[in-house]
This record gives sequence, structure tokens and C-alpha cells, in this order.
Amino acid sequence: MSDRKPLTRADRITLAMQAHSEHRIIQHNWRVQDNQGRVLVCALAAFGPDINSAKHCPADLMPQWVAELIPAIDDGIAANQVQWFSGELITRARKWHVLDDAAWERIRTGFMIAGIKQAIAAASKAQPDPVPEYWQQVTTACNNVIEALQSGKDLAAARAAAWAAAWAAARAAETAAETAAWAAARAAAWAAETAAETAAEAAARAAEAAAWAAETAAETAAETAARAAEAAAWAAAWAAETAAAWAAETAAAWKEIAVTLFALIDAELPAENVDA
Repeated sequence: MSDRKPLTRADRITLAMQAHSEHRIIQHNWRVQDNQGRVLVCALAAFGPDINSAKHCPADLMPQWVAELIPAIDDGIAANQVQWFSGELITRARKWHVLDDAAWERIRTGFMIAGIKQAIAAASKAQPDPVPEYWQQVTTACNNVIEALQSGKDLAAARAAAWAAAWAAARAAETAAETAAWAAARAAAWAAETAAETAAEAAARAAEAAAWAAETAAETAAETAARAAEAAAWAAAWAAETAAAWAAETAAAWKEIAVTLFALIDAELPAENVDA
């Protein structure tokens, strides 16, 4: 039997700081050894060798929904932003132990709402003039979900309306505008999907949909690893011609998602908060 002591929260922060300082944080891989024998890790795995999925992340380190988001953001941002992301993440991880469940719930709700707004903003850029009927349905559904998240009431009805709007846009989808509208509506529907899914899964999906809306608003599309099956219907025709634009738009959207998350956390941290 191993006599190794369980890692403390402070131990995990130290491990992540070391990986960051040694530039060992990577994308698109959980943990791998390079040709120099160094162990390279994703931004979440940096917090401990026992973290082999988001579900392995200890609850005293961060909420499950944050653990679910970290690998998605790490993989989604531009390669030259990985060091920035891991540094900003660790800075907050050193301080967020003071946050209680209520604070984290405010952060999660704010993140959901911000994701919907980001998706609407990105998709709106692709809409034609005059605005088509489906877009009004999408924006109304998204705003209803935002109101339901803020009030905690009528979430089931708002979720149903958001899914209906998503499929209305999907049925119309022949252009980037319609596909962007579909993604925006899905952002709202996923944010409201608390009954069928966990908060962690819903948060991650809302973020993904916001990124999708950004890429389609720029008239770009390609398969994404996380949602290849759902994206395949509209991705293949555009991927070859717009891959570079798609990559740039998607990376920028994920950077915005990360910035939003950090800002929401910062707003909850007391000014006098110190590392622990």
C-alpha cells in the first residue's frame, strides 16, 4: 500500500505554478512526455498527477463546472495564449479558496448569461438586412433564458423556447447567418439545460456554442473535436476554403470566454484577499 500523502490544495497550486514557470502547459493532450523527458500537461492536469479528467479534480480546489471548462478553454485559445491563460488561472486559483458556494453560483450564472450574450453578439453580425423572422425568435428566446437565469423562474419554459428557436434556425440554415443564429439559440438552450445535465456540462456547452457563433458569424466553419457530429452537416462544405479564418475567430471567442470567467471571479474576490 502506498504511503504517499494526499496532495493538499497548496501542493496542487505549487505543482501548477511549477508547470507554468517551466512552460510545460500544452494543448490537445492531457499529459505527455517530451523528448527531453519533461512531463507536459494541460492546464487542469497541471494541478496534480492524479487529475486525469475533470471529474478527478478535487472539490476543494475548484467547482466541477470550472474543472470542465479549463481543458476546453486551454484547447480552444490560440497557441500563443496558453501561457497567458495558465498564468491567469493560477493567479486566481491561489486566491479563490475564500469563495463560498453562493459566490461560485453567482459566477456560474454570470458566466452562462455572458456566454449567451457573446453568442448573440457574434451571430448578429452575420444576419442580413432586413432581419429574418427566425432571428427575432432566436433573440427573444435567448433573452428569456437570461431573464430566467437571473430570476431562477420559468427556466424549463425558457429552455424549451430556446431549443425551438435553435431548430427553427437549423431548418432555415443555408447560410452563415442562419447557422450563426442556430448556434446562438443553442447557447441559450444549453445554459438552461439544468434538468437533464449537470451545471458543469451546461456551462461548458454554453461556452462552446458562443465560440461556434463567432466562427459562423465570420462565414466560416469546420469540424470541431468536441462537436464534430453536430457540426458535420454544415462544416464540410466550408472547411477547405475558410479554415484559417475559422481558427482565428474560434480562438478569439475562447479568449473572450476566458476573460469573462476571470472577470466574474475577480468581482467576487475580496480586495484584501491574499494567497493561500
